[in-house]
Amino acid sequence: MARVKNINREAMQTGKIAGNLGLTLLLLILVLPFLGVSYLLNAELDTETRFLDRQKADFEYVDSVRTLLEETQHKRTLLQVSTLLVLAVSIAIYFIFLRHQAALSESRQKIQAIVENAADSIVTINEQGVILSFNPAAEKIFGYSADEVMGQNVSCLMPEADSHRHDSYLHRYMESGQGHIIGVGAREVEARHSDGHLLSMDLAISEMQQADGRRLFVGILRDISRRKQADADLRASEERFTLITRGTQDGIWDWDLTTGQIYFSPRWKTMLGYDEADIEDNFLALQALIHPDDLGAALDSWIACMEGETDAFAIEYRLRNKQDEYRWIQCRGLVQLDDEGHPVRMAGSHTDITQRRQAYADLQQMAVDLEAKAEALERSNQELDQFAYIASHDLKAPLRAIANLSQWVEEDLEEVMTDDTREQMALLRSRVQRMEGLINGVLQYSRVGRIDMEIEEVDTGKLLVEILDGLASPSGFRIDIAPDMPILSTARVPLSQVFANLLSNAIKYHDRPESARVSVSVRPVNGATYEFAVADDGPGIAPEYHDKVFQIFQTLNARDKVESTGVGLTVVKKIVEELGGEITLDSAEGHGSTFRFTVPNNRDEGQVTSDEEPG
Repeated sequence: MARVKNINREAMQTGKIAGNLGLTLLLLILVLPFLGVSYLLNAELDTETRFLDRQKADFEYVDSVRTLLEETQHKRTLLQVSTLLVLAVSIAIYFIFLRHQAALSESRQKIQAIVENAADSIVTINEQGVILSFNPAAEKIFGYSADEVMGQNVSCLMPEADSHRHDSYLHRYMESGQGHIIGVGAREVEARHSDGHLLSMDLAISEMQQADGRRLFVGILRDISRRKQADADLRASEERFTLITRGTQDGIWDWDLTTGQIYFSPRWKTMLGYDEADIEDNFLALQALIHPDDLGAALDSWIACMEGETDAFAIEYRLRNKQDEYRWIQCRGLVQLDDEGHPVRMAGSHTDITQRRQAYADLQQMAVDLEAKAEALERSNQELDQFAYIASHDLKAPLRAIANLSQWVEEDLEEVMTDDTREQMALLRSRVQRMEGLINGVLQYSRVGRIDMEIEEVDTGKLLVEILDGLASPSGFRIDIAPDMPILSTARVPLSQVFANLLSNAIKYHDRPESARVSVSVRPVNGATYEFAVADDGPGIAPEYHDKVFQIFQTLNARDKVESTGVGLTVVKKIVEELGGEITLDSAEGHGSTFRFTVPNNRDEGQVTSDEEPG
């Protein structure tokens, strides 16, 4: 920039000196001839005056000599006046020239200030394309200082693809006077920054003719990179907006409150079956489509939003479609305020919720139906419980009678009964007990889900100790409980039934009860669920029977060998599922069995473990 200022200052000083020299030369050219003529005429007049004076002394005084003397004196006076006028005019011209020079200098300074403070880049080149001036805006835009580029070819500011064509283009223009850029107004081009990245520019070039016939070219460049990026961002935003509105299948509306005009998107109209020209873009057209029963609430929502009670709203109303049917619409919108807080615009979307409203109505009807069915089911369950109680009482009573009668018969005939008869009587009573066990198992299974499921804090360590105290395990049969049993928020009674049933089975079906070992352990699955494991070292279960053991009335051993109803694991599975968990079996024949089941924990806190020491 300093170099630009120095060059301009030197140019202005040189012009000023040249102007002063020219003015002085002009004054000399104008004044010297008059001074020469004046000098010669004065000399001639002096000669004539002296001659007349001599004649006056030698001859008598006559009128003609007096007249001639007067004319000569008049000529001298005229000559002096003319000389003074010429001098005055020359001085006036000189001062006019000085004022012109001052105005010219001021104009040049203004132009220089404009160039140096212009927001646009201004670059001057000569006929060879060499940069002669480079204003501060150009330095800022291109990243070069004036000293770096002045004296270089202007192609250094161009992209590689354009730089090698510039000199040939300028040469053709100098020869033909025809160009595609010079003198044709602004044109969009690309320029190169000092770091190599490309800039989008508007370029206008004008030509100047110097006094010596040389030509200069002034280029004005405006960086439009941000505008181009803004245009690209706007196009991308519009494309994204169009894609979103098409993808969501929502209609868009935009209400200009200052003019009353409303823009309804094509989707807004087609979702009601209307063509583009069927609906006018104003509020009256919208108002005419709203169901009369819904219009009041809609107006209240819009007015509340306009008056600043809220900046957004969501309402539902019915709109009449082209088939003269009403569709339920959810209208959502926002209000835009001006600087003074007055509403100037509202915009939002329309979503057709007719199917959702219908589905909601169907769900409400289903809820009513389900409530009626639940009441009927509750009555049915009550009747079932009553039936189960009556059935169990009516079935158990004859069984007890048979058992008692068999016992009385055996006592009455004790002296005459053979061993075979006694064995048959014992078998009869065992079948009665089995039948009673089956009845109890069926009742227990039917009541799962209707037993006490109240959620409470359950210390599983203490619960297992209580269960072990109630089990009749053989001497040498060992049951180990892990020391980190958690405290759960769950149903106590069902969980107790699961543990008791699994531990009873481990004792009942073990092939070496005198040296058996069973372990109960736990691990957290996640923050809300625990997995318990009951593992034994008994005979194991072959994989093909893993599903069968959970089916009702299914046993793997003959009932004459091990008395069983085949209901226990079925009840366990149902209880675990009622608690929200699941149960699995990991076993192989000859390698023991491990039953794993999960129990959700409803505690909000972290894991809490029992401090009960297993006995």
